Amino acid sequence: MDEQILQKLDDIRMQFAVANYSSAENLIQDLLIEFTEETNLPYWSILRWYEAELMIHLCQFAYSDELLSYKLPTEIVGIADQFQGYYYYVFALNLYQTATLKEAENYVLRAISLLEPYSKLLIEALCLLGTIQYSQNKIEEAEHTLTNASVDAISEDFPYHTALTMETMSNFYSYKRDSANAFRLLIQALQFEKDIVNTTLFSKIHYKLATIYLRNKEYSNAIEQLKISNKFINPQDIRTALEIRYILAKVYFETKNFDKIPTIVEFMRLQLQSYPSIEMTVNLLMIEAQTFIVLEDFPNALKKTQEALVFAESLRFSDHKLAMCLMILSVYTNVNDKQQSLQYYQQIQELLEEKLIEKTPYYYYVLFEYSQKFASEEVQFKSYKDYCTAWLEMHNNHSIEHTNFLEAQSKITQQYASDPLSMIQETIEHSNSLQELVEVDYSFQAKKSAIIQDVIIMVEEPLLHLHHLLNSSYVTSNHQNFQITEESHALISSIQKYLSKFL
Repeated sequence: MDEQILQKLDDIRMQFAVANYSSAENLIQDLLIEFTEETNLPYWSILRWYEAELMIHLCQFAYSDELLSYKLPTEIVGIADQFQGYYYYVFALNLYQTATLKEAENYVLRAISLLEPYSKLLIEALCLLGTIQYSQNKIEEAEHTLTNASVDAISEDFPYHTALTMETMSNFYSYKRDSANAFRLLIQALQFEKDIVNTTLFSKIHYKLATIYLRNKEYSNAIEQLKISNKFINPQDIRTALEIRYILAKVYFETKNFDKIPTIVEFMRLQLQSYPSIEMTVNLLMIEAQTFIVLEDFPNALKKTQEALVFAESLRFSDHKLAMCLMILSVYTNVNDKQQSLQYYQQIQELLEEKLIEKTPYYYYVLFEYSQKFASEEVQFKSYKDYCTAWLEMHNNHSIEHTNFLEAQSKITQQYASDPLSMIQETIEHSNSLQELVEVDYSFQAKKSAIIQDVIIMVEEPLLHLHHLLNSSYVTSNHQNFQITEESHALISSIQKYLSKFL
């Protein structure tokens, strides 16, 4: 009997994989008639956890307290190990969705110890464990776990699960801001297209590729991936449809096609009526807030970010809370509210103590913006350095947002006066790093002119300012301890020689 029920449970998991949620629900309800709480508590319990997982797919509000209110047994005795491992896996999956990470890790480890070696469910359990581990900043452990899952899937010739392990590992590399490896794994996963097409995994891979293209400012490629993802989604897969629209809105935002964003906002708002997702509600409010910030409508931007923050409080993960706090900090900084800015600046630091969160260039730019108005010169100097470094670390990012960077350069001018030699040295190091990318990666050659422009933008103002310092009475009157040394002239010569390659 155990083998028969396990096959039926596998059928339910397959319906989840292809987003046939109505079919999955029918299967669950049929089995609940056959296995009741009174006649078969173990089977009934696992089916109830499947109901919980179904709620996660259909309505993200359900993953807060409703899931845990089932109060199902956490221990089942007197049944086969394989079935018990199955039970613990589904239980751990639901605990992960509620961000109860430590408990989820404990139960998925128990599941792994009981599941059949090299089975498909064991590979899924390893993927879940790796995901939980990097959510807890256990980076090396996560990498080891996911590598083992991938090796097992490949050795057993499970195409779908091989693609699954590659997609999961791409999340790990994306988390580490290693876009090149994340992209490589997603492309490798698509080699199994005939085995994963029309699944949620297939659509997910394409919109994740779109996210990487968006990060690299390759907007036409991002839109093409979103079209493919949208073409193959199941109509019941509202979550993926919302993800696609959210990424598309970000593309339109970055390309300044603001007139196209309201249509996406209305689509998302309509979908959220039937799929009340906390995460997607936060994403929708973020889109609106960012648009208001660009339009310098700070009162409405603040209103939307505060609404989003209320919803974000219900999220068990910290990433969205950080994004909200960054937006609110940016708004308060722009309206010169020092007290409120300080409050959210401190909250950002607290969030980073809870969890190591991916720090995008936007994160560093907001802190740089804040430091210019309210922080000490030392903090200003560090924030500028961090912002430049984050910008350079973005893979393939030749088409930098010049308006933001030029604004940063103009604001930073005053700092060269406080420590010009150190600042110019930083500039040379950053520009040399950029030149190394040009020389090592030949794919940059086609866009070399854009890179040269970025280099000149980076070094031109520091060069002019240092030249001014060395050749004016400003040094004497304001920097009595400043010495015009051979090092000073060497720095100028170094920058001039560097630029001469491109002039």
